[in-house]
Amino acid sequence: MMKIGAFAMLDCLGFKGIWNRAKPEVILEKLKTVESQSSQIIEETLGLSMDHPKHNIDVGFLSDTIALGISFPQPPKDNLEKGKLVWAISKIANEYAKEFRKGDLPLVFRGCIGFGEFIIEGNFILGPIVDEVASHMTLAEGAFIWLLPDADILASSYSSYLNDSLQRRQLQNFIKSFEKFFERNAVLHLSKILNQDNWGSLESLRPLITKLDYEGLTPLFRDYPMPIKGGGVLRCAQVNPFRTSKRTEFDLVMSAYLKAMNNTSIEVIVKKQNTETFLKMAQKTDLEFKKIFEEADKILEEYFAKNPLE
Repeated sequence: MMKIGAFAMLDCLGFKGIWNRAKPEVILEKLKTVESQSSQIIEETLGLSMDHPKHNIDVGFLSDTIALGISFPQPPKDNLEKGKLVWAISKIANEYAKEFRKGDLPLVFRGCIGFGEFIIEGNFILGPIVDEVASHMTLAEGAFIWLLPDADILASSYSSYLNDSLQRRQLQNFIKSFEKFFERNAVLHLSKILNQDNWGSLESLRPLITKLDYEGLTPLFRDYPMPIKGGGVLRCAQVNPFRTSKRTEFDLVMSAYLKAMNNTSIEVIVKKQNTETFLKMAQKTDLEFKKIFEEADKILEEYFAKNPLE
């Protein structure tokens, strides 16, 4: 029976002829290692086990290609639930991309994300969204993991929800996700508020934290003019590789991409240049995002100086 949910297909760029760069046993060991870590990747990314009763999470490895699917036991009832699944698959795809970039043999993905009907059973995948994603995946002229227009609209609906509503659980996730980015004691202060069940005292901070949560939790870089085959561009959302890395690791992310695409063929050089341009723009955006945290630290310190916690 077909599942209805978010689906992604990720394909290693430059895999053809990779045996010229590394021993076959090294390549196979890397693929097998990441495949064996799937449960851990899913759990660390979403806080869910692969057999979680409220989510169906499917992963299929087909040589250098990964198929990912996430759905609910029952079809999503609205665009908000659909958008949540698209966000989730984007974050999972980003984590797999991170794992493949590691080590002396970095591999980078070109991929596509959509929403619709699919089946993933071991090495067998099929369904309408599988066909659509597969037919568009290679459109990108670079190492882009991008969203089809319909999936982008669904992700935007979930973005709007996050931007408009800040709940207690959301703040807890916010603290957990961004503790490493704060320079001083903001996380400690926020944690104390939750521990004391003093939620109301955060109301004046709501706009700031909502902005941080919306800007920071999104795994996507929106509305980037992605180069496509034929010389045109497509404005769409791409998975932002820097959202899975600490800022001290940004140079490592960039070098891994460039090393993986180190080839003298014109075709690869074009993809490499396009990818590097995108990465520099995404990196600039994330460095600007760091300034928001610095602002948050300052505002929160001033707030707690006036409203000390006992």
